[in-house]
Amino acid sequence: MKKSIAYLCIALFLIATVCSVSAHANEVNSTNTGILVNGALSTGGTIFGVVGNSTSRGDLGTGTGSGFHFGALANFQMLAIGMAFSTVNYSTLEWSEEVSGVEYKYKSEGDGRYWTFDLIFGAKMFTESGDMGYTLPYIGYRFWKATRNQEDVTRNGIPYPAGNIEYELVGNGWIFGIRDFSTLSLGGFAIALQTGIWFYQAPMSSLKSNGNDVSFTSEQNVGFGIELGIGAALEDMGLSIIGGVKIDIQATEFKVLTFDFVAGAGYSQFFLALTYELSI
Repeated sequence: MKKSIAYLCIALFLIATVCSVSAHANEVNSTNTGILVNGALSTGGTIFGVVGNSTSRGDLGTGTGSGFHFGALANFQMLAIGMAFSTVNYSTLEWSEEVSGVEYKYKSEGDGRYWTFDLIFGAKMFTESGDMGYTLPYIGYRFWKATRNQEDVTRNGIPYPAGNIEYELVGNGWIFGIRDFSTLSLGGFAIALQTGIWFYQAPMSSLKSNGNDVSFTSEQNVGFGIELGIGAALEDMGLSIIGGVKIDIQATEFKVLTFDFVAGAGYSQFFLALTYELSI
């Protein structure tokens, strides 16, 4: 409930901001200064896990969940600065783990959340007055956090109380990528195509288990994401609605004493996004 109220407050703030500046707006990409805001709801697959050591092999848990995504971008001529926030919730997760040559199938009920925050700097390129299209190569900073309250665990269908545990993972680092928004005018509206790909290295910097800090050494981290969407744009109004798929997955290899582990989090979700763009 508190998160829903927070998202509603964000939406109301954005509406108030847009209304206050719309009276001074021009055609999109027609001046030196532009503002773009977008929000999206999503649903689909989720990924989370802390697995593996020297005597066992396990898979990251997979399940379903829903999410909320928000972004903003401001530009002066080609120079652009922006932010992006994404959050996806966890519920039931399932995974397999092999111990001493025997494979076990686990299923856990519980809750949790994975969220990311990006602060980016880039160049808004290939713009034309009255056309919402642009290409944005960028670099920036990523912060992420994943929580999981794992309970009611079963192993091969049998209750497994030893698996009940709470995790909190935090990491940060750099990110770079490119996003493209292209339109094809059909008179009263335009077909819009949104694509993007990004890579990041944001290793886990903090790990808590049942509220206790775990001492570890990060070995390596890799993260990547892609998005692909299609929809419609009303370029005279600077408004577009896009439906598509977004994937973001990252994992960190780390060592506790002499034991090797992998911690991962991410999602693969279908989204519906609304974007408003204006020039001032």
